[in-house]
Amino acid sequence: MRDGTAEARAAAETADVAIVALGNHPLIDGCETEDRSGIALSAAQEALLRAVAAVRPETALVVMSSYPYALDWADEHLPAVMWTSHGGQETGTALAAVLLGEADPAGRLPQTWYRGDDELPHPLDYDVIKAGWTYQYHHAAPRYAFGHGLSYTEFTHSDLRLSAAEVAGDGALDVSLTLTNSGGRWHGPGAVRASPRTADRQARHGRRGVRPSTADVLDACLRGGSGFRTGPPRRVFLLLEFSGPPVSVSGQSTFTTFHI
Repeated sequence: MRDGTAEARAAAETADVAIVALGNHPLIDGCETEDRSGIALSAAQEALLRAVAAVRPETALVVMSSYPYALDWADEHLPAVMWTSHGGQETGTALAAVLLGEADPAGRLPQTWYRGDDELPHPLDYDVIKAGWTYQYHHAAPRYAFGHGLSYTEFTHSDLRLSAAEVAGDGALDVSLTLTNSGGRWHGPGAVRASPRTADRQARHGRRGVRPSTADVLDACLRGGSGFRTGPPRRVFLLLEFSGPPVSVSGQSTFTTFHI
């Protein structure tokens, strides 16, 4: 019989860089009709990853999966972790372009990725707020938050402004800012994501240590209306994150306004 882990370890010993691709088959535990008993990688996959990294520290983990995994060890010991959903026949080409620096990893996580030691709510507890489900109400800081993503370049912002200091609960607000590609890379699409959060929720999450990677915080006042209980005005924070328009060239700036 062949020992796949031993073969991978031997190959990694003679390589400059190792890339380990793990995850799940889209037709195995990848549907809404099935629940997983845990969120860790399988024991065999975890053992393979650690065996390769032991002889080649320059190991990148590529996870192709239908759902989040707990990647605590990989996050703490590997120089790079990349995730992709199950794509088409050009998935390998796209992954290679990102790994070789020919394309920027501009995607952002569409799920929350929890820590392995995080006690998740019972899967049949459908009280989302009380149980602490989803990125909005979970009690602990995740490993990778909803919307998480990195880039080969860096972005800075300036000239943040709101169209109004107060808006009705069913009203609208324009947020404007200048976004600059301030990194050394010549390309790298940047975007801004606004996450409105009322002051009481911000305080609750702050006590629980949930701190999204915010670029800045603006606040406005919402008066009772659609989606809010009637009563006194409620303060709302807008958590602005780099997650608008592409800013491809290093040093290039663009002024953008988005409507929320």
